[in-house]
Amino acid sequence: MAGGSGIGTPTVAGDKLASLDAVKIALHITTTDEDAFLTSLLLAATDAIQRFCKRMFFWGVYTEYYDGDGSPYLRLIQYPVDSTQTKVIKVGTSLTSESDWTTIVVKTDYEIDYISGIVFYPAGFPEDFKNIYASYTGGYRTLPYDLVQVCIDLVVQMYNLSKKGAGVFKSERIGRYAYVLADKVLFESPMLVSRLSVFRRIEI
Repeated sequence: MAGGSGIGTPTVAGDKLASLDAVKIALHITTTDEDAFLTSLLLAATDAIQRFCKRMFFWGVYTEYYDGDGSPYLRLIQYPVDSTQTKVIKVGTSLTSESDWTTIVVKTDYEIDYISGIVFYPAGFPEDFKNIYASYTGGYRTLPYDLVQVCIDLVVQMYNLSKKGAGVFKSERIGRYAYVLADKVLFESPMLVSRLSVFRRIEI
């Protein structure tokens, strides 16, 4: 199956997998004193979860290039794919200008499973480096409840662990430490990892 990676900055509809209010309810916090701190934890938790799952979850427009490997299959990274929005897939070679690449047409040249993001192109994607271009709308318009809950639980664990650090994570360096903390808590929690396994992109 052809492999790929995202490029540029996608246009997406969010940056946190859970709301600040939901986290505060879980922590029984009623003041706004720690809102900035909790937001930093939320952003870090979201980043850790998406890196672990090897995909982004927010609904938006994504542009990616993939390496062709001769296979007729390509999995778009940010699935599910929105069937109601415009999709553009082009195939070419690394030695030619992208403007000369061939645009393939859904239902004529290829089929797509919108839930999994898997594209079937009977002609096969020619072997080359970054010779497949894909622009499409993917991700969830409404985030799955289980995914949101994992993010909340991760933030709660991060918050509780930070309290053991005598407030060091509340310094001006919270942004950097929050990301370290998110990785530590996530990867040391078999339960959280297990709950995320259903959302993790599998390399085929």
